[in-house]
Amino acid sequence: MKTEALYDQDAFARDFVGKVISCEEVKLEDKTAYKVVLDKTVFFPEQGGQTSDIGTLDEVQVIDVQIEDDVIYHYCLSGFLIGEEV
Repeated sequence: MKTEALYDQDAFARDFVGKVISCEEVKLEDKTAYKVVLDKTVFFPEQGGQTSDIGTLDEVQVIDVQIEDDVIYHYCLSGFLIGEEV
């Protein structure tokens, strides 16, 4: 599983459609969040000393974005169904 990094093609892109590959409930400090993996994204993850992008996926707030082994994890305040397009 690898997330296609659309920000590499257009660093100024703001809109895209991605498919939910996985969504898992996690605890972040004192709140519940959802660790969402999409097939592609324009959200730049925290790396190289740069903070991550934040924003929304279908009106759901994205509070953090991380990358691990070419998979980009979007930490959201609500979950999504696997296979759903956002």
